[in-house]
Amino acid sequence: MGKRYWIVGGIVLGVLATVVLAGINIKVPIDVPRWEYGMYITEVGKNGEKRVSWYERREYVADYTPYEFCLKMNIPASNITVEEKAATPTYEVTVFDLLGARGWELVSTPEKDGKRTIYLFKRHKWAGAGA
Repeated sequence: MGKRYWIVGGIVLGVLATVVLAGINIKVPIDVPRWEYGMYITEVGKNGEKRVSWYERREYVADYTPYEFCLKMNIPASNITVEEKAATPTYEVTVFDLLGARGWELVSTPEKDGKRTIYLFKRHKWAGAGA
């Protein structure tokens, strides 16, 4: 008879433990990182002038002259300076500096597709930050 009590007690304890553990909510940590991606594209327009674009999930600035692009992206520049620099790597460095200040990192070497060059960027987007 003593053995039966131990067996029944073990079963009851097992059922109680299962019920208690089933009621516990396991939460995923809020600070799980995920990535957000952006593309910067330079290309030669129909009349031979340089055109630039920026695409990301929430915003895009597409098919502008370098000067218009700077205005849309809030990059301080004057029309003469931008148009002169647009033909040199200095312009891309200025844009990349701005993107870097906004948390973007270049993650691919430029892909040339005919008259177009594509740069891929990414940055952390934390799940707890309203993603």
